[in-house]
Amino acid sequence: MGYDREIVRVILHRWGDEIEPKFLVLFNKNGYPQNPQGGIEPGETFLEAARREVLEETGLPDLQIMPWIKAEAEYPVTRKTGNERQHVIAIPGFVLDPYKPIVVDPKVHFGSGWLTLDDMLLRMRNHADKPELARMVVDVTSQMGLYPQHACKLLRAKAPQRF
Repeated sequence: MGYDREIVRVILHRWGDEIEPKFLVLFNKNGYPQNPQGGIEPGETFLEAARREVLEETGLPDLQIMPWIKAEAEYPVTRKTGNERQHVIAIPGFVLDPYKPIVVDPKVHFGSGWLTLDDMLLRMRNHADKPELARMVVDVTSQMGLYPQHACKLLRAKAPQRF
C-alpha cells in the first residue's frame, strides 16, 4: 500500500541519576503527549530527519541515534487538508547530556517532561487516537531491552477511552 507522507518519530531517552531511564514527552496544545516527530523531507534520510526534528522541537543538538532498532506503522490520518496515509518510522535516541534544558516551540508545544516508560505509555494510551503509536513505543523500547511493567498489560486490555 502506498502512503502520502513519511514521518520519523524519535523515542528519546536519558539516563541521569535515576534507576531507570526517562523518556522525553512533548505536550501539544491539546495536552496530547508526543515524542519528537515530523515529516521526512525529499532527499532526506530518516536519520537526517530524526536529528533535524529533535533539534527543531527540543533544541538538543547532541544525541546518539540507534537506527538498527526501529518500528514501522502505516495508518490513515484525517487532516485539515484532507485524508492521508502516513508511514511512521520510530527509532530510539539517547541524550548525551541528560540535564540540558529542553526548549520547545510555544506555537506547537506547551511543555515537556521526562517520564518513566510506564508513565509515558499510560499518558499515550489515555490520549492517543492511534493505538499504533503507543505500540510502536513498546516495540522499540522492548528491542532496547527496556520493558514497561504495567503499560504492556494496559495496552493489551480494552481501553476505556478512544485507544
